[in-house]
Amino acid sequence: MAFVRNTLKAFFKRQPLLANSLIYGSLYVGAEFSQQWVTRKIFTKPPGPIDTPALSRYAVMGTCIYSPIMYAWYKWLDRKYVGTALRILAPKLFLDQFVLTPVLLTTFFTGMSAMEGAEDKFAECRQKFLPTFVRSCLFWLPVQTLNFTFVPPAFRITYMGVCAFAWVNILCWVKRQDIMAFVRSTLKTFFKRQPLLANSLIYGSLYVGAEFSQQWVTRKIFTKPPEPIDTPALGRYAVMGTCIYSPIMYAWYKWLDKKYVGTALRILAPKLFLDQFVLTPVLLTTFFTGMSAMEGAEDKFAECRQKFLPTFVRSCLFWLPVQTLNFTFIPPAFRITYMGVCAFAWVNILCWVKRQDVTPSTQTPSIEPN
Repeated sequence: MAFVRNTLKAFFKRQPLLANSLIYGSLYVGAEFSQQWVTRKIFTKPPGPIDTPALSRYAVMGTCIYSPIMYAWYKWLDRKYVGTALRILAPKLFLDQFVLTPVLLTTFFTGMSAMEGAEDKFAECRQKFLPTFVRSCLFWLPVQTLNFTFVPPAFRITYMGVCAFAWVNILCWVKRQDIMAFVRSTLKTFFKRQPLLANSLIYGSLYVGAEFSQQWVTRKIFTKPPEPIDTPALGRYAVMGTCIYSPIMYAWYKWLDKKYVGTALRILAPKLFLDQFVLTPVLLTTFFTGMSAMEGAEDKFAECRQKFLPTFVRSCLFWLPVQTLNFTFIPPAFRITYMGVCAFAWVNILCWVKRQDVTPSTQTPSIEPN
C-alpha cells in the first residue's frame, strides 16, 4: 500500500492534468453506468441493454473536455486566491458557482447533444439549464466550501470527480424525464398513503440540516482552531424535528384546513392568527423546554423564560408572510414539507442572533424553531 501511495503521489506530481483527468473521467463514466444500471436493469421490465455509446460520450465529456477546463480554472483560482479565510473563500465560491458552472452546464448539454447527433444542439440546454443550475447551487456550494477549505490543490479535480459521481447521477435523472416522472409519481403516492411519515422524514431532515449547517459555520469556519461537530445536538434536533414537531404540526394543519377551507381573506385571516398566536407559542415552549430536558439541564424552563419573547417577535416578522403563501398556494399534504424548507432558511437567518443571546452560564447554544 505504501508503494501504491508513493507511486500515485509521484504520478500526481509529475502529470497532474493526466492523473486528474483519468480519475475524473472514470468516475464520470461510472456515474452514468450506475444510472443506466438502475434505469435499464431495475426499473425497466424486461431489462434493457447498457447503452455503451452513451458511456463513450460521457468518457469524452469527463476526460477530454471537463477535466482540462477545470484543471486550468482551479490552477488560476488557487493562485489568485490563496488561503481559507472567509474573505478568500467567499469570492472563490462566487466565481466557481456563477462563472465556471454556467460554462460547464452549457458545455455539457450542448456537447452531449452534438455527440448524440441532435438536430437542435441547444434545445436541451434551453430547456434544462436553469433548473439544473438551481440544483447545482444546492449541491456544489457546500461541496466546494469543503473543497477550498480542506483539499490540496493537486487533488481538487479528483475530489470533484468523487462528488461529481453523485452530481452526474442527478444530471442523468434530469436528462431522463420519464424516470423523473416515475420518481414524482412515487413520491406523490408516498405522500398520499403516508402523509405523516413523509412529512416527518423531510421536515426532520431539513431541521437537522439547518443545525448542521450552522454548526459547520460557527465551529469550522469562524472558530480557531476548528471544533468538532456536536453530534449529540444533531440527535436532539432529529428527535425534536421528526418525532415531536412534525406530529404536532400534522394534526394542527389537518384540523386547521378542515375548519377553514379556501383562500379568501375572511378565511386566511383567522388561519394566520391562530397559527401565529396559538400554535407558535406551543412550538416555542416545546422547543426550549424539550431541548433543555434532552440536554439534562437542571432548570428546564430557564432558556424558555429568557428567549421566548424575543424569538416570538422575530417569528412574527418571518412566519406571517411565509404562512400567507403557505395557506394560499401550498396543497395541504405538502404543508409541513414547505415549512421545513422555510424553517431551514429561518434557522440560518436567525441563528447568529440566537447564539449571541446565550450566555456561558446557560444551555448549549441551539437554533430556533418555527
